[in-house]
Amino acid sequence: MLGKYLRINSVQMPNPNPGTWQQGLNPIEHEYFTENGTRKTIPTRLDRMSWSGDFNCTSMMKNTLEGYCKTARVTCLINGDSFDGTLRLSSPSKLVENTELVEGTDGLWVVSLVFESF
Repeated sequence: MLGKYLRINSVQMPNPNPGTWQQGLNPIEHEYFTENGTRKTIPTRLDRMSWSGDFNCTSMMKNTLEGYCKTARVTCLINGDSFDGTLRLSSPSKLVENTELVEGTDGLWVVSLVFESF
């Protein structure tokens, strides 16, 4: 149940759709050339957090998340660890079939997000 541990800019996220969540730590590398002209790459840190997933949400939450994708920086809190980074849509949001008449919303949407820390 990842949803209760995932927040974006203090907004509680729903659980990601089954089978869509991917998370990892990517190395931040420094590349340089040696005296004899060979290229060397040295990992300097292994803490560049990234994740992706699909989320079912209301039209109001969809609009909030799409707004975050237009900002330069968001804060992601996952399992108690805080990461600053960028949030973007990995594909256009899709309306879930036959949900446009759900009361109090303009339908339920599938939002595909990708987060990368700085």
